[in-house]
Amino acid sequence: LLRVQVLNYDSNFISMISPLHLSTVRYLTKLEFNCNSLTRLPADFGVLLPHLVDWHMHDNDLSELPSSIGAMRYLRVIDVHNNCLKRFPDEITLCTRLERVLAGGNALTELPTYFGRLSRLTMVSFRGNKLRSLPLSFGRLRKLKTVLLNHNPMLQLPGGIDAEACVDQCMSAKVVDATYTLMVQQCIMPSVYC
Repeated sequence: LLRVQVLNYDSNFISMISPLHLSTVRYLTKLEFNCNSLTRLPADFGVLLPHLVDWHMHDNDLSELPSSIGAMRYLRVIDVHNNCLKRFPDEITLCTRLERVLAGGNALTELPTYFGRLSRLTMVSFRGNKLRSLPLSFGRLRKLKTVLLNHNPMLQLPGGIDAEACVDQCMSAKVVDATYTLMVQQCIMPSVYC
């Protein structure tokens, strides 16, 4: 299995991943563990999968991601929507090749302070979380084309910048879903079962 590059374990009721199993697939570039029952990942997950480019683990019950994610230097896509994540580890900011972060439908209350170091991001989805503000560094994400922030309570944009200025000056976003209304009114939060 050492040379396997794509692994798909979708919809198998898997509740845990063995580090021993991961050590046999070190050259994976794409991993899909969607629609399972995962509650946590091995602490050395990122170290065991250093070549991963596309990581998909949506619709599980993950409450945290391991800090070893910082070892995943080739990672371009992380899709962890519909889990129970409360925060991202700060080490995610070491994944400087990230282009897409899909983390809607979690319980995120904050993003790492230096999230803006992920300068290659073109798309982020944090809809349906518990974010009240974004880190100041978010304004440095100049390549963003799609920003989905709807269904977060009383979201404030970085540095007190109003929504229109943020769209015009902070980023080249073409889609900023519900940003204008988030500044004016609190969106109704969908139920989050975490």
